[in-house]
Amino acid sequence: MRVLVFLTLVAAASAAMIFPGRNWIRQSPDAAGFDPAKLQAAVNNAAKGIETYCVSVHRNGYLIADKYVGPNGGYNKTNIIWSVSKAWMATLMGVAERDGKVSTNDKMTKYIPEWNKADTANISVDHIMRHCSGRYYDAVADFVTPQTQSDQTAYSIKLPQQHPPGTKDQYNQMAYQTLQQVFERSTGRLIVDASKQELFGPMQFESATYWQEKGFFTGVPQKHPLVYGGVTTSCPDLARFGHLWLNRGNWSGRVVFTDQFFTKAFSQPQFAFGPGRRYGNWGGGPSHKSEGLGRQIVVFNPTNGVVLTRVGSEATTQFKPGDFIDQVMASIKSEELRGQPEDWYVAM
Repeated sequence: MRVLVFLTLVAAASAAMIFPGRNWIRQSPDAAGFDPAKLQAAVNNAAKGIETYCVSVHRNGYLIADKYVGPNGGYNKTNIIWSVSKAWMATLMGVAERDGKVSTNDKMTKYIPEWNKADTANISVDHIMRHCSGRYYDAVADFVTPQTQSDQTAYSIKLPQQHPPGTKDQYNQMAYQTLQQVFERSTGRLIVDASKQELFGPMQFESATYWQEKGFFTGVPQKHPLVYGGVTTSCPDLARFGHLWLNRGNWSGRVVFTDQFFTKAFSQPQFAFGPGRRYGNWGGGPSHKSEGLGRQIVVFNPTNGVVLTRVGSEATTQFKPGDFIDQVMASIKSEELRGQPEDWYVAM
């Protein structure tokens, strides 16, 4: 019975689904099924202070509510979204798998022959995307030292192996950066070009979205985009990205990544340490394992078609993603459509 109810709700949520064109079409909160006062309070709470630059709420492809704060705010103002970028890189891996160029089951040695040795030969693309590759990690080696390098991919490849693959859950930026080489070698396409061709162009991004190609906080020019944290975009375009995942890789009839890839990305296989992470560090409700710098978020809920975004300062301390989601949930007038906390999928 629960499955039948869930499918009924999903069908109802998607019945009026549209895809934004060059501009988002606005719909009033009341018409979209929200209590206007409660939704406005949720947005105001998320945007209070100077830490938040922008917040937006969307449902079924419509823009329902948004707010922009300070000089870094603004509808088309772009800001770095830090670790949410990992979900963007996961999307491009889905593009590569759609085209038969790569499988996440592949061994990394196919793309990084230097790892064809005893301790690294069995690392798979899947291990990298689930943050359980066993590659070396400490806070300095993972984020500080790389910013002084001109080729963070090469730096990451040369780091030593610390644990056998699949035996330890460890959020690892440098391991994730190796996906830059996996994608570009497998497809023959540059990440910058593929992003424009597969995402920014067809999805009609409104802002000048791009990948950072300079060291964070150092400005050291890079040979490659920083795929673990370099996407710079606006809240409305971040919502486009969330809308793509809400629709399981389909954008107005165009397949960006397959439904099979979506299912795999959101599966949580069991390892010796417990359940593995989802691709791109997507998390469902309270199961989210990591919090990116500054608590940037994109959220989607397949039971009601809602997408949320929030972008702000890397020094954020006040904004609480869980509180924002809870308050938006409470503002949905239909109790059935609110869903449960685990129905809200978060990248941060």
